Amino acid sequence: MTELLRNQILSIPGIFPMEELVRVLWINAKNDQIVLIPINQTKRNSPCLFSFDLIQSALKRGEAKSSTLKPDPRSLMGEAQLAGLYPSRKPGYPPFVVAYRNRWWSIIEPIVSQEERYFCGLCTLNSLVMLSVREFGVSKQSVYLALYRYWAAGSVVSAILPQTTRCGGKGKHRAGKKISLGRKTLAAKRNGDTNSNFALTREDIDHLQFGWRTYVIPGVSVEAAYDKMIRTFYTSSWEHRDGKPEPVPISLEEAPSINQFQYHGERQDGGEKACKQHLYKLDWLMNHRPMAGMPTAGLRRIGAIGQADASSNDVHLISMFDRSKNVGKCSWVIIVDEFTGIIAGLYVGWSVDGAAAKLAMLNAASSKVDYCARYGIQITEDAFPKIHFNTLLVDRGEFNCNDVRTALSGINTSLEYVQTGRGDFKPLVEGKHHALHATSSHRLPGTTRGKHRKRGESDPALDACLTIYEFTADLIRAIIHHNTKDPVPKQLSTEMLQDGVQPTRMSIWQWARKKGYVAYLDCDEDRLVTNLCQIIDAVVHADGVYLIAKSESTGGYEIVVRELRYLGPIAEQHNWLETARRRGSFRIQLYHNPYDLRRVWYLDPEVGLQSLELVSNDPQLEESTLQDILLTQGRLSEKTRQLEKKARQSRIEMAVEREAVVKNAQDEKDLAVKRLSKPPSKSSRLKNRRNNRIDEIAQTGKAATLLTQLVTNNEEEDTPTTLDSMTTNESKYDFSEDKDVLNPYDKWLDEGDSQ
Repeated sequence: MTELLRNQILSIPGIFPMEELVRVLWINAKNDQIVLIPINQTKRNSPCLFSFDLIQSALKRGEAKSSTLKPDPRSLMGEAQLAGLYPSRKPGYPPFVVAYRNRWWSIIEPIVSQEERYFCGLCTLNSLVMLSVREFGVSKQSVYLALYRYWAAGSVVSAILPQTTRCGGKGKHRAGKKISLGRKTLAAKRNGDTNSNFALTREDIDHLQFGWRTYVIPGVSVEAAYDKMIRTFYTSSWEHRDGKPEPVPISLEEAPSINQFQYHGERQDGGEKACKQHLYKLDWLMNHRPMAGMPTAGLRRIGAIGQADASSNDVHLISMFDRSKNVGKCSWVIIVDEFTGIIAGLYVGWSVDGAAAKLAMLNAASSKVDYCARYGIQITEDAFPKIHFNTLLVDRGEFNCNDVRTALSGINTSLEYVQTGRGDFKPLVEGKHHALHATSSHRLPGTTRGKHRKRGESDPALDACLTIYEFTADLIRAIIHHNTKDPVPKQLSTEMLQDGVQPTRMSIWQWARKKGYVAYLDCDEDRLVTNLCQIIDAVVHADGVYLIAKSESTGGYEIVVRELRYLGPIAEQHNWLETARRRGSFRIQLYHNPYDLRRVWYLDPEVGLQSLELVSNDPQLEESTLQDILLTQGRLSEKTRQLEKKARQSRIEMAVEREAVVKNAQDEKDLAVKRLSKPPSKSSRLKNRRNNRIDEIAQTGKAATLLTQLVTNNEEEDTPTTLDSMTTNESKYDFSEDKDVLNPYDKWLDEGDSQ
């Protein structure tokens, strides 16, 4: 890769020592400037300014290479994980390492906020450092050390953990002094009369303006508002009508006209025309205000600003495990690049919350090749690109929570919130919802087309036949079509036309990358996972790692998800399975994506983030979500409990039948013994079992015929068989009364146990 990005790690042997890596802090391709800093900060290496063309040329020639570096595992941990790794020395106080990091971040944060001025050469770094030195009373060397470590680690805060009313004046409306202002009416001009307009005083103008502001509201016409203003301020007397006092307005010739009412009402400070006053504010802003400017004005770099929003899919879906069951509609979250209009991030799920917002950002900043392959769609990186946005423009919905703000700040992405109900402040992503509905969801069976069902219409849920997996695959195809095929000639600038750029969003994105119009950061996958994926409890058994989850179907109780079994190198390295088999199961915490269960991740304090892969011969598990599996497991448990009741009833019935048969057999046996002339002894009852069995076999009919046939087939063999010892045509043994020639087994059959 010959593209240079901020936060990228490079190896440049011709400039820096062979084993040393550097990180890109700042790029100004237009002025041929790039700032690099060595990652190794043991000697407090300062940032260096180089020629952008020089570094890029070295990268193209292979003299410089893009490299990767495993981040410090501690920098991937959240506050709770750091507190678990470094317990607090005093109850109620934060751990020392956390307090240390927070203190030094408060010292260098003012410098970091002014780093662009330093990189642009507008000020010296020493002047910024000395301000913090004087304010906090720390040494200059310590500030430089903390600052350089922060930059060298990719601008990560955890890198500084210890190595252990307008009035008067121009524009004020005039008030007449007992004379009529304004032009004469047409009738007055024709008749040569004086000005017939009502002579307004300052007080009259105030009455007109107040009446306009107060009475011209939605549902009230200008005429009705004027009448109410006249009744309020221009009344000659009051009279009682039906027992109630009513104002008697003066003659209209002695009061301001309706034209004066409208003229002065609209032209007061903050005054508005009647067409606007008759609309509610939000309705005016959303549907009637002038459309000035364009949403991408001033944007020249991809990844600088993204817009994110959620929407219903408007399609009824069915269960993946039982297609006879309708499960309703799902939702999606998409993230759009403002400059190119490319849809770079996608989340599809049953609910939209903070976790969904983080997963959408994870999808935007990650490669989509493996993600699309899960749905049977083969793509390249250019069909569905990954973009790590600097800023996200969002509403006060799923992104408006501390969990999301903390997670996105961990990957250097800031959030900018728009006013509630103002979808026109993020028009690009709102338009993408309509485009995806028109291209995908509104063309599928079971769609509501975004409308409520009218009386007498058939319920669209009756036509539903797609699962969430199949719907997501169709939505991905619509996004790829939107990114790569949909023509957008209005987005081509003169520079793009000169360079022969095709009028598609993907062509514009590729052109911007080639030109260096790139603003997004390069963030490693481990940091994305630890900041954006959810933490879930898991239990280690002797045969693998299983997730522990809670759901409404289980009544809020914790259950082990037996269908999801994970194994990986980290389990073998730490002997988890052997320990669980020897000492019993134990719990761990994992990072997981509940909508992609093919793998989970474990954050080890020593080796960092390690993946665990799903082990299963059921291919549909890879298509399922965690909620689907929990729902199915709950239903299966209920069916199992019902079957267990039936099995228990069956065992009881078997026991009753058995007892009846045994009692009947015992009664018949006692009757047979009583018929004997003399009660037999125990030894006599145990003797001659062999001969008795032979007689029994001889009298069983079909069984005797079968045994005779088997003996005939084996009579040529020398080796005796079990059947040989059970039949009378045995050639090897003589079943005579001479007990001395019998082997011990035959003797035991005849005589029984010795007393």
